[in-house]
Amino acid sequence: MAKFIPHFDVQISPNFGYVYTLDDVKRIIEQYETATVSSFVDYRRDGTFGKDANVTTVGKRVCWNTLHRGTSSIGLAGAIKYDGIPYLRVGTKILECHHGKDWKEAQKKRKKEKIKQLPVDANGCVQKKSRKPIQGTKKLDCPARLIVREVIKFPEFKVTDNTESRRKTSSTKLRESLGEPNPPKGERRFYIYLPTSEDHGNTHDTGEDDGVRQRLDKRVIDKIHEVVGSFDVSTVHEMKLIIEMFVKEKLNLDTHEKNRRFFPRDSDIRYHMNMARKALGLGIHANGQDSGVASTFSEGGQRAGKTKGGQKSTKKA
Repeated sequence: MAKFIPHFDVQISPNFGYVYTLDDVKRIIEQYETATVSSFVDYRRDGTFGKDANVTTVGKRVCWNTLHRGTSSIGLAGAIKYDGIPYLRVGTKILECHHGKDWKEAQKKRKKEKIKQLPVDANGCVQKKSRKPIQGTKKLDCPARLIVREVIKFPEFKVTDNTESRRKTSSTKLRESLGEPNPPKGERRFYIYLPTSEDHGNTHDTGEDDGVRQRLDKRVIDKIHEVVGSFDVSTVHEMKLIIEMFVKEKLNLDTHEKNRRFFPRDSDIRYHMNMARKALGLGIHANGQDSGVASTFSEGGQRAGKTKGGQKSTKKA
Protein backbone atom coordinates (compact mmCIF):
# COMPACT_ATOMS: atom_id res chain seq x y z
CA MET A 1 0.00 0.00 0.00
CA ALA A 2 1.32 3.41 -0.97
CA LYS A 3 2.44 5.73 1.80
CA PHE A 4 -0.10 8.45 2.50
CA ILE A 5 0.50 11.58 4.58
CA PRO A 6 -2.87 12.88 5.78
CA HIS A 7 -3.38 16.61 6.32
CA PHE A 8 -5.14 16.65 9.68
CA ASP A 9 -5.81 19.93 11.43
CA VAL A 10 -4.04 18.32 14.39
CA GLN A 11 -2.01 15.16 13.85
CA ILE A 12 -1.62 12.78 16.80
CA SER A 13 0.13 9.90 15.02
CA PRO A 14 1.01 9.12 11.36
CA ASN A 15 -2.48 7.72 10.68
CA PHE A 16 -4.55 9.37 13.42
CA GLY A 17 -5.61 12.93 14.11
CA TYR A 18 -8.59 15.24 14.05
CA VAL A 19 -10.22 17.92 11.91
CA TYR A 20 -12.93 20.46 12.68
CA THR A 21 -15.44 19.99 9.85
CA LEU A 22 -17.31 17.16 8.15
CA ASP A 23 -16.09 18.40 4.75
CA ASP A 24 -12.52 17.85 5.90
CA VAL A 25 -13.43 14.32 6.98
CA LYS A 26 -14.71 13.56 3.48
CA ARG A 27 -11.64 15.18 1.94
CA ILE A 28 -9.17 13.11 3.95
CA ILE A 29 -11.00 9.82 3.33
CA GLU A 30 -11.20 10.59 -0.38
CA GLN A 31 -7.49 11.42 -0.56
CA TYR A 32 -6.59 8.35 1.48
CA GLU A 33 -8.58 5.97 -0.75
CA THR A 34 -7.08 7.52 -3.89
CA ALA A 35 -3.48 7.43 -2.67
CA THR A 36 -3.67 3.88 -1.28
CA VAL A 37 -5.90 2.49 -4.08
CA SER A 38 -8.39 1.26 -1.50
CA SER A 39 -12.11 1.49 -0.97
CA PHE A 40 -14.16 1.59 2.21
CA VAL A 41 -17.92 1.20 2.63
CA ASP A 42 -20.29 2.01 5.48
CA TYR A 43 -20.27 -0.57 8.27
CA ARG A 44 -22.02 1.27 11.08
CA ARG A 45 -22.99 4.86 11.83
CA ASP A 46 -24.72 6.42 14.79
CA GLY A 47 -27.82 8.41 13.91
CA THR A 48 -26.41 11.60 15.42
CA PHE A 49 -23.10 11.47 13.53
CA GLY A 50 -22.55 14.30 11.08
CA LYS A 51 -25.77 16.07 11.98
CA ASP A 52 -25.96 19.68 13.16
CA ALA A 53 -25.26 18.60 16.71
CA ASN A 54 -24.96 21.06 19.57
CA VAL A 55 -24.58 20.83 23.32
CA THR A 56 -28.35 20.79 23.84
CA THR A 57 -28.97 17.70 21.67
CA VAL A 58 -26.18 15.25 22.50
CA GLY A 59 -26.82 14.60 26.17
CA LYS A 60 -24.77 15.54 29.20
CA ARG A 61 -22.58 12.50 29.75
CA VAL A 62 -19.08 13.90 30.18
CA CYS A 63 -16.22 11.74 28.85
CA TRP A 64 -12.46 11.96 29.25
CA ASN A 65 -11.28 9.16 26.95
CA THR A 66 -12.61 6.17 24.99
CA LEU A 67 -10.47 3.58 26.74
CA HIS A 68 -12.08 1.44 29.40
CA ARG A 69 -12.11 -2.14 30.60
CA GLY A 70 -13.40 -4.51 27.93
CA THR A 71 -12.76 -2.15 25.01
CA SER A 72 -12.98 -4.08 21.71
CA SER A 73 -10.27 -4.10 19.05
CA ILE A 74 -12.37 -1.68 17.00
CA GLY A 75 -12.64 0.59 20.03
CA LEU A 76 -8.88 0.51 20.53
CA ALA A 77 -8.22 1.63 16.96
CA GLY A 78 -7.92 5.39 17.02
CA ALA A 79 -8.98 5.65 20.66
CA ILE A 80 -9.28 9.16 22.08
CA LYS A 81 -6.76 9.26 24.90
CA TYR A 82 -6.93 11.39 28.00
CA ASP A 83 -5.64 14.95 27.46
CA GLY A 84 -7.28 16.71 30.42
CA ILE A 85 -10.10 18.16 28.29
CA PRO A 86 -13.63 16.81 28.85
CA TYR A 87 -15.96 16.18 25.92
CA LEU A 88 -19.44 15.09 24.92
CA ARG A 89 -19.74 12.17 22.54
CA VAL A 90 -21.78 12.96 19.42
CA GLY A 91 -21.45 9.82 17.33
CA THR A 92 -19.21 7.34 15.54
CA LYS A 93 -18.97 6.24 11.93
CA ILE A 94 -17.15 3.03 11.00
CA LEU A 95 -16.25 2.06 7.46
CA GLU A 96 -14.94 -1.36 6.48
CA CYS A 97 -12.71 -2.40 3.60
CA HIS A 98 -14.76 -3.39 0.55
CA HIS A 99 -13.07 -6.80 0.85
CA GLY A 100 -14.67 -7.25 4.28
CA LYS A 101 -17.29 -9.72 5.43
CA ASP A 102 -20.05 -10.69 2.97
CA TRP A 103 -23.10 -9.61 4.96
CA LYS A 104 -25.42 -10.95 2.25
CA GLU A 105 -23.90 -14.43 2.11
CA ALA A 106 -26.93 -16.13 3.67
CA GLN A 107 -29.28 -14.22 1.37
CA LYS A 108 -27.27 -15.32 -1.68
CA LYS A 109 -27.37 -18.97 -0.58
CA ARG A 110 -31.14 -18.83 -0.14
CA LYS A 111 -31.50 -17.33 -3.61
CA LYS A 112 -29.41 -20.09 -5.19
CA GLU A 113 -31.44 -22.77 -3.43
CA LYS A 114 -34.66 -21.16 -4.60
CA ILE A 115 -33.45 -21.14 -8.21
CA LYS A 116 -32.58 -24.83 -8.00
CA GLN A 117 -36.10 -25.63 -6.85
CA LEU A 118 -37.67 -23.64 -9.69
CA PRO A 119 -36.51 -25.18 -13.00
CA VAL A 120 -38.94 -23.05 -15.01
CA ASP A 121 -39.97 -19.44 -14.72
CA ALA A 122 -43.47 -17.96 -14.50
CA ASN A 123 -43.93 -18.24 -18.28
CA GLY A 124 -43.05 -21.92 -18.38
CA CYS A 125 -39.64 -21.31 -19.97
CA VAL A 126 -36.56 -23.20 -18.87
CA GLN A 127 -34.45 -21.15 -16.52
CA LYS A 128 -31.13 -19.93 -17.83
CA LYS A 129 -28.06 -21.16 -16.07
CA SER A 130 -26.69 -18.75 -13.53
CA ARG A 131 -23.66 -16.81 -14.67
CA LYS A 132 -20.28 -17.80 -13.35
CA PRO A 133 -18.19 -14.68 -12.75
CA ILE A 134 -14.67 -14.70 -14.13
CA GLN A 135 -13.36 -13.28 -10.86
CA GLY A 136 -14.35 -14.74 -7.53
CA THR A 137 -16.12 -12.75 -4.85
CA LYS A 138 -14.24 -9.72 -3.59
CA LYS A 139 -15.53 -10.35 -0.06
CA LEU A 140 -12.57 -11.87 1.77
CA ASP A 141 -13.31 -11.12 5.45
CA CYS A 142 -10.79 -8.30 5.56
CA PRO A 143 -10.72 -6.86 9.11
CA ALA A 144 -9.56 -3.33 8.21
CA ARG A 145 -11.72 -0.52 9.59
CA LEU A 146 -11.65 3.24 9.09
CA ILE A 147 -13.10 4.99 12.13
CA VAL A 148 -14.38 8.54 12.64
CA ARG A 149 -15.46 9.76 16.07
CA GLU A 150 -17.30 13.04 16.46
CA VAL A 151 -17.10 14.84 19.80
CA ILE A 152 -17.54 18.30 21.31
CA LYS A 153 -14.55 19.31 23.43
CA PHE A 154 -14.56 21.97 26.18
CA PRO A 155 -11.01 23.33 26.63
CA GLU A 156 -12.18 25.89 29.22
CA PHE A 157 -12.92 23.00 31.63
CA LYS A 158 -9.51 21.37 31.23
CA VAL A 159 -7.93 19.89 34.36
CA THR A 160 -4.20 19.95 35.01
CA ASP A 161 -4.07 17.10 37.52
CA ASN A 162 -5.40 13.72 36.37
CA THR A 163 -7.18 12.78 39.59
CA GLU A 164 -10.67 11.46 40.08
CA SER A 165 -11.69 14.36 42.31
CA ARG A 166 -10.49 17.01 39.81
CA ARG A 167 -12.24 15.26 36.92
CA LYS A 168 -15.43 14.92 38.94
CA THR A 169 -15.41 18.59 39.91
CA SER A 170 -14.82 19.68 36.33
CA SER A 171 -17.55 17.34 35.01
CA THR A 172 -20.05 18.73 37.52
CA LYS A 173 -19.27 22.32 36.54
CA LEU A 174 -19.57 21.45 32.84
CA ARG A 175 -22.97 19.75 33.27
CA GLU A 176 -24.25 22.70 35.29
CA SER A 177 -23.10 25.18 32.65
CA LEU A 178 -24.79 23.12 29.91
CA GLY A 179 -28.13 23.69 31.66
CA GLU A 180 -27.74 27.47 31.68
CA PRO A 181 -29.52 29.79 29.19
CA ASN A 182 -26.22 30.43 27.38
CA PRO A 183 -24.30 27.13 27.55
CA PRO A 184 -20.73 26.89 26.25
CA LYS A 185 -20.58 25.96 22.55
CA GLY A 186 -17.52 23.81 22.82
CA GLU A 187 -15.18 22.79 20.02
CA ARG A 188 -16.41 20.26 17.46
CA ARG A 189 -13.80 17.67 16.49
CA PHE A 190 -13.74 14.64 14.19
CA TYR A 191 -11.09 12.12 15.19
CA ILE A 192 -10.06 9.97 12.20
CA TYR A 193 -8.24 6.64 12.27
CA LEU A 194 -6.86 5.55 8.89
CA PRO A 195 -6.00 1.83 8.70
CA THR A 196 -2.48 0.71 7.82
CA SER A 197 -1.56 -2.02 5.35
CA GLU A 198 -1.10 -4.38 8.32
CA ASP A 199 -4.75 -3.82 9.31
CA HIS A 200 -5.83 -5.70 6.17
CA GLY A 201 -4.23 -8.84 7.61
CA ASN A 202 -2.83 -10.16 4.29
CA THR A 203 -6.36 -11.16 3.23
CA HIS A 204 -6.00 -9.59 -0.23
CA ASP A 205 -3.73 -7.55 -2.49
CA THR A 206 -3.34 -3.91 -1.60
CA GLY A 207 -2.23 -0.85 -3.52
CA GLU A 208 -2.04 -0.91 -7.33
CA ASP A 209 -2.57 -4.68 -7.41
CA ASP A 210 -6.09 -4.12 -6.10
CA GLY A 211 -6.93 -1.41 -8.61
CA VAL A 212 -9.01 -3.62 -10.92
CA ARG A 213 -11.49 -4.31 -8.11
CA GLN A 214 -12.18 -0.68 -7.26
CA ARG A 215 -15.63 0.85 -7.57
CA LEU A 216 -16.07 3.69 -10.05
CA ASP A 217 -15.64 7.07 -8.36
CA LYS A 218 -18.86 9.08 -7.97
CA ARG A 219 -17.24 12.15 -9.54
CA VAL A 220 -16.46 10.15 -12.67
CA ILE A 221 -20.03 8.85 -12.79
CA ASP A 222 -21.37 12.39 -12.40
CA LYS A 223 -19.06 13.53 -15.22
CA ILE A 224 -20.42 10.82 -17.55
CA HIS A 225 -23.99 11.94 -16.82
CA GLU A 226 -23.02 15.58 -17.36
CA VAL A 227 -21.38 14.87 -20.72
CA VAL A 228 -24.25 12.70 -21.96
CA GLY A 229 -26.74 15.41 -21.05
CA SER A 230 -24.79 18.38 -22.40
CA PHE A 231 -22.67 17.24 -25.36
CA ASP A 232 -23.05 15.17 -28.50
CA VAL A 233 -20.90 12.31 -27.24
CA SER A 234 -22.27 8.86 -27.93
CA THR A 235 -19.30 6.49 -28.24
CA VAL A 236 -17.33 4.79 -25.48
CA HIS A 237 -14.03 5.86 -27.03
CA GLU A 238 -14.95 9.55 -26.95
CA MET A 239 -16.18 9.29 -23.38
CA LYS A 240 -13.01 7.47 -22.33
CA LEU A 241 -10.84 10.35 -23.60
CA ILE A 242 -13.01 12.87 -21.77
CA ILE A 243 -12.75 10.88 -18.51
CA GLU A 244 -8.96 10.65 -18.76
CA MET A 245 -8.71 14.42 -19.28
CA PHE A 246 -11.15 15.05 -16.41
CA VAL A 247 -9.21 12.86 -13.97
CA LYS A 248 -5.79 14.28 -14.82
CA GLU A 249 -6.67 17.96 -15.30
CA LYS A 250 -9.82 18.66 -13.26
CA LEU A 251 -9.35 16.23 -10.38
CA ASN A 252 -5.58 16.68 -10.66
CA LEU A 253 -4.96 13.06 -9.73
CA ASP A 254 -1.74 11.23 -10.48
CA THR A 255 -3.03 7.70 -10.08
CA HIS A 256 -2.15 4.48 -11.90
CA GLU A 257 -4.22 3.58 -14.96
CA LYS A 258 -4.90 0.16 -13.42
CA ASN A 259 -7.05 1.93 -10.87
CA ARG A 260 -10.56 1.16 -12.09
CA ARG A 261 -11.95 3.83 -9.78
CA PHE A 262 -10.73 6.57 -12.13
CA PHE A 263 -9.96 4.62 -15.31
CA PRO A 264 -13.06 2.50 -15.90
CA ARG A 265 -13.34 -0.34 -18.37
CA ASP A 266 -15.32 0.05 -21.58
CA SER A 267 -18.16 -1.97 -20.10
CA ASP A 268 -18.30 0.38 -17.08
CA ILE A 269 -18.45 3.45 -19.31
CA ARG A 270 -21.08 1.90 -21.58
CA TYR A 271 -23.25 0.98 -18.59
CA HIS A 272 -23.19 4.47 -17.06
CA MET A 273 -23.71 6.13 -20.46
CA ASN A 274 -26.81 4.01 -20.92
CA MET A 275 -28.03 4.83 -17.43
CA ALA A 276 -27.53 8.54 -18.13
CA ARG A 277 -29.43 8.29 -21.41
CA LYS A 278 -32.21 6.37 -19.68
CA ALA A 279 -32.50 9.03 -16.96
CA LEU A 280 -32.74 11.71 -19.65
CA GLY A 281 -35.32 9.74 -21.63
CA LEU A 282 -33.00 9.42 -24.63
CA GLY A 283 -33.18 5.63 -24.99
CA ILE A 284 -30.42 3.10 -24.46
CA HIS A 285 -27.62 2.40 -26.93
CA ALA A 286 -26.58 -1.23 -27.09
CA ASN A 287 -22.87 -0.70 -27.73
CA GLY A 288 -22.32 2.97 -26.97
CA GLN A 289 -22.40 3.76 -30.70
CA ASP A 290 -23.52 7.01 -32.27
CA SER A 291 -27.17 7.93 -32.65
CA GLY A 292 -27.24 6.66 -36.24
CA VAL A 293 -27.14 3.05 -35.04
CA ALA A 294 -30.37 1.49 -33.84
CA SER A 295 -30.56 0.63 -30.17
CA THR A 296 -31.13 -2.92 -28.96
CA PHE A 297 -34.73 -2.17 -28.05
CA SER A 298 -37.02 0.26 -29.79
CA GLU A 299 -39.95 2.00 -28.16
CA GLY A 300 -42.63 -0.31 -26.82
CA GLY A 301 -40.19 -3.04 -25.80
CA GLN A 302 -39.86 -4.51 -29.35
CA ARG A 303 -36.61 -5.89 -30.69
CA ALA A 304 -35.31 -4.07 -33.76
CA GLY A 305 -34.34 -6.11 -36.79
CA LYS A 306 -34.23 -6.13 -40.59
CA THR A 307 -36.15 -8.01 -43.28
CA LYS A 308 -34.53 -9.51 -46.36
CA GLY A 309 -35.34 -6.35 -48.31
CA GLY A 310 -33.38 -4.24 -45.84
CA GLN A 311 -36.52 -2.71 -44.26
CA LYS A 312 -36.68 -2.56 -40.50
CA SER A 313 -39.11 -4.85 -38.81
CA THR A 314 -39.96 -5.52 -35.19
CA LYS A 315 -40.40 -8.70 -33.24
CA LYS A 316 -41.78 -9.03 -29.81
CA ALA A 317 -38.92 -9.26 -27.28
